[in-house]
Amino acid sequence: MSESPQLTDPSCYHSSFAAVLRSVDPTADPVAALGRNAATSARLDDEGLLKFADPVEPLGESLRRSGYSLVRHPVGAAEDWREAEHALDEGRTIAVAADYFHLPHYWPGQGRIHALHVVALHSPDRDEGTVGIRDLGDVIHFDGEIPATDLRAAMHGSDLGQAWYEVHAAGPFTYEPSQLAWQLTGPGSEWLSGTELVGALRDGLDDYLERVASRGRASTAGQSGWGLGQRLPLGLWWYHHTLRWFARHLRAETDSPVPYEHVELAADDVLAIRNLIMRLGAMGAANPRAGTFRKQLESRLADATANLEAAGARAGRSGATP
Repeated sequence: MSESPQLTDPSCYHSSFAAVLRSVDPTADPVAALGRNAATSARLDDEGLLKFADPVEPLGESLRRSGYSLVRHPVGAAEDWREAEHALDEGRTIAVAADYFHLPHYWPGQGRIHALHVVALHSPDRDEGTVGIRDLGDVIHFDGEIPATDLRAAMHGSDLGQAWYEVHAAGPFTYEPSQLAWQLTGPGSEWLSGTELVGALRDGLDDYLERVASRGRASTAGQSGWGLGQRLPLGLWWYHHTLRWFARHLRAETDSPVPYEHVELAADDVLAIRNLIMRLGAMGAANPRAGTFRKQLESRLADATANLEAAGARAGRSGATP
């Protein structure tokens, strides 16, 4: 593990899966393997409102486009976790989605909030009762050991949908960047396209702002009880990172038909949209500055649509296939 270069990133999924990928194949390019993805992970529920799936599935598809497979193992009880411990004992590096309430290194939420966070694990020490952990998010950035008892509590001491992940080489896979252009401008199939997601936000903006304004505080509502008010900012955070990594991949593909500049701008737009929605939700409609923030939000929604459409159009989306 120590021989593989570290990858610091604000996305816990990308940094952790990059660590696992490099442990399996030190020559692998995480930017290519994890950046071949532009999926929103968003759908509309029965009320016509946005809901976001875990981004692991489209990240698995991205890895497959580079010749790897991502395998998810749900952890619901101690016996499920023993399989992961066996993999660690074999000297493998794995990633886990753990309840950070029980992770002693995770100072923003440890002991306060029950929610999932993805980290990479390696090098258990049975004599010391510890496990090596790499949490290379650029806020936490922890690279050390934690007690195995804390990790077990984080993996099956609550029921949040914990899981562990492994990566395997799976052989070559043909990929063209234009194949993902439909994910930017749609119409989407499994998930909404980027422009469909932004359109849904614009059409239901008042409802979304109300949901965010009335959401429970994170310290009093564990992830299993989160509603749309908590999940919307998180889903937009994930989509921002998806576009950011897609742009990084496109930047490295000098002959790509998809212009990375527009994807980078769209990633910035999505982050600004998320932050403005959260700020408006916190300040409330009666705040004297709410009107100014609302205009900025509407402007960013328009910019995001324009940048996504520009990227999709340049790729010749009409000829691309999902």
